[in-house]
Amino acid sequence: MFETETWPEEGRPVIEVVAPAVAVHAAPRFDAPIVSTLQVPPNTTLNFDSTRFQTLRPGAVTAIRDAEVTGRDLGSIEYLGWDAYYRGSYPKTSVPVAAGAQFEYLQYRAEGTCFVRIEGRVIDAALCPTYDTANFRVAGEPETVWWVRVISDSGPVGWVQVSDTTAVDARRTF
Repeated sequence: MFETETWPEEGRPVIEVVAPAVAVHAAPRFDAPIVSTLQVPPNTTLNFDSTRFQTLRPGAVTAIRDAEVTGRDLGSIEYLGWDAYYRGSYPKTSVPVAAGAQFEYLQYRAEGTCFVRIEGRVIDAALCPTYDTANFRVAGEPETVWWVRVISDSGPVGWVQVSDTTAVDARRTF
């Protein structure tokens, strides 16, 4: 699994409830205990202070010809925190990928970037290889799940999955 404290795409998401009852988990995992149930009217905006974007199963990318993936080398990690992503100092890299080689497509990030794993190292790819169809072929999108930690005036309530059946990313603020 690969997990970040960032959310997909640009801007701050506005999360709205779409179900009459939404399970709130103790942690951002399906197997975490349910600590409460939100019962609020549809389109109610959820206040949140943290997010987890998890890759349950990566997509696969194959190099069609010898090519390179450029970006920041985040190292051999499985978890990327908010501060590490935005304030961390990571070396720029250009990783050669031989024709026929495969690597993992972990998550779309924003503005044409994504996270990939090549030979155990996570690269914050400056141009996601999924856009470079002359050099790469994508065999499948990553299977991801997104969680937000809901808060109230008295503090954290718990974790809600963002999905078409629970609470949706209704729009973005910039």
